Amino acid sequence: MGKYVFVVYTRPTEGRDAEYNEWYDSVHIPDVERLDGVLSARRFRLADTNRPQTGHPPYLALYELDLDDISEFPQAIKRAVAEGRMPITDALDQSGTVTAYYEEL
Repeated sequence: MGKYVFVVYTRPTEGRDAEYNEWYDSVHIPDVERLDGVLSARRFRLADTNRPQTGHPPYLALYELDLDDISEFPQAIKRAVAEGRMPITDALDQSGTVTAYYEEL
């Protein structure tokens, strides 16, 4: 099994921070944790000491993954969304989402 970290930077839709955070913590994190190979999920908020820099999304999620083939994970997410097992709220500004996979050295 390979070890990876899935890094996701996000931002809420303007004025919908509370709804976004409630969905992320209560719905989305549990949905992702149900996918095969997900070991853990943690969320972070950009620290005030970084502001007023622009361009940094205010939220970060880190997912620790243990998978043989990381290329299958994005497809598992897409399937879960398409099948209704991973609803996405419009309180998430998807245009600001940035993702990356990192492989453990």
